[in-house]
Amino acid sequence: MQINRISYYPQKFKAIHRNNIEKSARSNSGALIHTSHFFRYNDSDEYIVNFLKKLHNNAPLNIISAGCSFGEEVYSYAMALEDLKHKPNIVGIDISQKAIYEAEKGTYMLDEYERPMLEIECKIPNKRPATPYTKELKKRFNQNFELINPKFHEYKKKKDTFKNCSFICGDLIDLNKYFKENSQDAILCRMVLYHMSSDDRVKFFENAFKILKPGGILCVDQFDCRDYHGALIKVGFQHPYNNMPLIYQKPKQEIGMMTYLKQKILSNKFNFDNI
Repeated sequence: MQINRISYYPQKFKAIHRNNIEKSARSNSGALIHTSHFFRYNDSDEYIVNFLKKLHNNAPLNIISAGCSFGEEVYSYAMALEDLKHKPNIVGIDISQKAIYEAEKGTYMLDEYERPMLEIECKIPNKRPATPYTKELKKRFNQNFELINPKFHEYKKKKDTFKNCSFICGDLIDLNKYFKENSQDAILCRMVLYHMSSDDRVKFFENAFKILKPGGILCVDQFDCRDYHGALIKVGFQHPYNNMPLIYQKPKQEIGMMTYLKQKILSNKFNFDNI
């Protein structure tokens, strides 16, 4: 679990963060734990970034980080996609007002997972191989964040950066209250779904489906996708990429559930890009 990283007293802050649990009537366990990282899943993030670049078509992408916590995922994708002709519009939404406040402030203490990937001078061995992707992320992080406390590896987003990023305090179940139908290119929802009851998950999937554009994608957690696959397919999502189980796609042309299943059985194909 990530430490609370907005303090000059890391030991005290670790204890605070481990107990930073907010009650929620929407949660199976009755509690939501705020935890996030910059570029949490290196390999899958790279795949999703490349997928989003292909979706880009001379117009800004609209992306939602659902359950954004302290905002690391929002800023991660803003940096990863900043070389597009039009910067994407990225909105983070979280039920915690405190988390949204910290996300907007944009101050972070890098932990031992993030430092090898993002700090220019880092003595911690990096277990992941350095790729052109991670090298570029390190460069962009140090262009967009400034080191304000070297002793505790504390960074703050630079002024006038991330103008394309915004945050909403709201309930993920009611995404359709905050976003128009057929308006979003991608929804990132990871390490969140297991907090929800079965009924609330279905409602979230249904509203996510409504606000996604045809061809838009929902990216779930790598541990969640196996448990929720059936519910996602029933709502109407396709699962066209066997090599990337995280990605579910709204059909480019909306079709009925029975038609979708019939076509899948008859064609025995798993890629439905041409439907």
